[in-house]
Amino acid sequence: MKKLDISQLLEALEETVEPNVAAAAKHDLIELLDHLADSLAAALGVTNLGTTYDSEGLICKFKPSNPDAPCPEILERMDEEGFWETRARHTVLLVDDDPNLLLLAGTVIESLGIEVLKATSAEQAWALYESRHIHLLITDIVLPGEDGLSLARRIYRSQTRTKGRRLQIITISGETREEVATQSLEHLGGTMHLQKPLDWKKLAELVSLLCPVEKGDPRFSAALHVVKGDAS
Repeated sequence: MKKLDISQLLEALEETVEPNVAAAAKHDLIELLDHLADSLAAALGVTNLGTTYDSEGLICKFKPSNPDAPCPEILERMDEEGFWETRARHTVLLVDDDPNLLLLAGTVIESLGIEVLKATSAEQAWALYESRHIHLLITDIVLPGEDGLSLARRIYRSQTRTKGRRLQIITISGETREEVATQSLEHLGGTMHLQKPLDWKKLAELVSLLCPVEKGDPRFSAALHVVKGDAS
């Protein structure tokens, strides 16, 4: 008797049948396994990252729905190599009414392994601040309604009354006048100011300094591999 695991079966199909037949079979199988992975993720309270077929084989990947949640025993037992997030990452609250800036700046910050919460107004930002533990606030000065300086002052004052809510603040604006930066720093402790257009490298360096990723921590929630196969 000869045995093939699922990854080897797909590899054999690719070598022996018409390409369109092999591609259709691979698509259907991955779709079925992804559906099964959804069921497992729901039962374990984790997130399904999807099913892939590549040089590693046919693999279902999962990550914690809550970064502080322990890894389910069955996933730990079946994959001893994968990392599981066990401590909350730093969280940045990014506030700007420009969707392009939110997208680009958010991508830069997330690439550092830092969670980004986004808001387009001071009202949205305040609601997020009150509901989440924020490590760094980055806010545009000019916002619809309440401006960014008022938001920063409100958050700064709330920190002085609440232990454990100390966070750094960075204000940003397109103004080139020196007094704008000076105004943003007054009475707000260690607040820093960046001028638009943002220098993405400088932004990344500053955020890394204020929200350092501890040595040895996985920068992202690494997936655990549950369905393994040797594609070699």
